[in-house]
Formats: sequence, C-alpha cells, structure tokens
Amino acid sequence: SIRSSYIESELLVAINDAQLARQRELVMLSQMENECRQVQLADLAIEEKRSASLMRLAKRIEILY
Repeated sequence: SIRSSYIESELLVAINDAQLARQRELVMLSQMENECRQVQLADLAIEEKRSASLMRLAKRIEILY
C-alpha cells in the first residue's frame, strides 16, 4: 500500500533538509487523500466471500511447501 511504502521509505531515507522533507511528506499525504480509501470490516467480509475458493486453494498449496 502507499502508506506502507511511505512508512518503510521513511525508515530507509534520511533527509537533512527539513523543508524538503516536509514538502515530500505533504505530497505523500495528498496522494493518500486522493488515491486511497479506508478499508472497513464489511469490505473485508465481502472480499473474503468473493475469494473464498482461491483462499482455500492457497492454504492447501501452502501446506505442500
């Protein structure tokens, strides 16, 4: 996800210029605002029902490895 990428990159990159760091942070927050949506429990339930057979298959294949 974009948020995960932001958090991980924050751990990997040190920017000494506070103004540049703030500018990049604002860009990322703007992207999150415009391109992301919050996932609700109901959304997860719908996806689980929709993908149930694939999830079961993945669990069986995982056991083989």
